[in-house]
Amino acid sequence: MTIGIGLALLAGLIWSVTNIADKYVISKHLSNPGLIYIPLSVVHIVFGGGVFIFFRESVEMGHLLLLVGAAIMWIIMGYTYFMAARIEEISRVVPVFSLVTVFIAVISAIVLNEIFSLQTYFGIAIVVAGSVLIMLRDSIKAVLQSRAFGLMIISAFTASAQSIVSKYLLDYYSYWTIYAWFTFFVGIIGMIVFAHLIPLLRQTIKERGWKGVVLYSISESNSQIAVFFYVVAISFWYVSLASAVVTIQYLFLFLWTIILTRLKSGWINEEITRMVSLQKIIAIILIIGGIFLIT
Repeated sequence: MTIGIGLALLAGLIWSVTNIADKYVISKHLSNPGLIYIPLSVVHIVFGGGVFIFFRESVEMGHLLLLVGAAIMWIIMGYTYFMAARIEEISRVVPVFSLVTVFIAVISAIVLNEIFSLQTYFGIAIVVAGSVLIMLRDSIKAVLQSRAFGLMIISAFTASAQSIVSKYLLDYYSYWTIYAWFTFFVGIIGMIVFAHLIPLLRQTIKERGWKGVVLYSISESNSQIAVFFYVVAISFWYVSLASAVVTIQYLFLFLWTIILTRLKSGWINEEITRMVSLQKIIAIILIIGGIFLIT
């Protein structure tokens, strides 16, 4: 149990750092989200192909097609997330991913005809409230009409669809078999879809150097390491509790943004007035608490 908690916290910490890198790269180096998918695709091909060396379990054609669909959903998820991160503070954007838990619960209830407990309903309401609060600037109406919030709704929904497909396939194959095929498909499909941007990437590198590409490649590699820690964590502990503990990522991210903004590092520059910081803390607490209730 202690190992599970520790690894889940470590995964959340690593992912919070990758979020900072995402914001820096999309703001300072690769402003077109499609450009990010070129190094991202390479990293996924390397990691997916590497796992194939150890896990070569055969997969039925129908299930492979499901994995292709899941990979496409993941690419949409990432693209809309990067678009949102480009136009909004990263500490406001990332916590909206908590809606993935809500979407999964609702979709599962519809498909499986489940009836929610009052605790689950309360948890869903709290997560939704926290997600709106974290994005709030002027009014709730402005949040609901904001482009960043809309993009994150799409991102969270596609992420939940991908998670449901992966969860279904785990009844037939080992986690690492699913990881290898899924990750490899993300890399291949991403490279095909965004290959036309390679000339633009070359031009960007010529003008701004390799820093953005190298930094993002390292960041995405660390993200895959965090995935490994999370998988090991759920092997020692309950999946639902581990997934809830990982949401500490939102708090870590908030702390990073405060530190980097105060240091005037040039990496992050967010609004950190006392009222805004209090608003974000309350929203994050609501989100984490709501996820614990749902799971």
